[in-house]
Amino acid sequence: MKKIYLVIGIAIMVLINLIIINALASFSVTSFDCDPSESAVNEAFSCTATVYNSGDNGSLNNLILSPDSGNWFTNKTAYYGSSISSGQSQSITFTGLKSTSGGNKGFSRIMLDSVADTYVADTTINIIDVLTTLDNSASSVAMGGSLTSTATVRAGGDIDVTLTFVNTSNCHIGNQNTSQAFTGLHDGNEISKAWTVTQTGTGNCVFSVSASATGAGSVASKISTASSTITCSNCPVTVSGGSSSGGSSGGGGGG
Repeated sequence: MKKIYLVIGIAIMVLINLIIINALASFSVTSFDCDPSESAVNEAFSCTATVYNSGDNGSLNNLILSPDSGNWFTNKTAYYGSSISSGQSQSITFTGLKSTSGGNKGFSRIMLDSVADTYVADTTINIIDVLTTLDNSASSVAMGGSLTSTATVRAGGDIDVTLTFVNTSNCHIGNQNTSQAFTGLHDGNEISKAWTVTQTGTGNCVFSVSASATGAGSVASKISTASSTITCSNCPVTVSGGSSSGGSSGGGGGG
């Protein structure tokens, strides 16, 4: 008889546990979007997850969003701390997300309290960046002399970029176009543009090249500028009293 009571007791306990388990809330992510849809390095954006409860009424305390294997941002926590009724959805936003590098970035999972949901693994965001460098064939030229200045741009993420030459003082590029556009660049691509620069004034030639980048989705933008100063090797030098002396001296006069 005792054995019968023991079996009945175990059966009752199993039934109670099944009832409790079936009564638990069951949360899952059903949509995930970022705003804006693309961003630039070190600029903040947010992502919103929609969480659906297919179980009984229950509370969801916090969500933790994690990056993919690139670890391009630090895990971000969104504290919710409220109940979601059975059959209902709730949108929860992760704010202040920032990437430290450009590229097509992804996510790995969202922790819903202690449960990992990988719905976000199919989502990517285009993070753009642009870096401009200048390489000059000479650092000093005489008045009327020329040099070649080559601007190189490295793309972060998918971008279109326009390079623009800007004369600050004593530089001339003749009939060459001041700007040139490059489209369809992908993460890690490099492009170059060269200008022949002539020293035209009586002082140093100072110029810059700016790279204005726009994301492939025409949403995010970023500018990178590189500057150069080319010294004039024979320009007149202003001396005390307001007069100037040439780059070379003549012979002395008679007594």
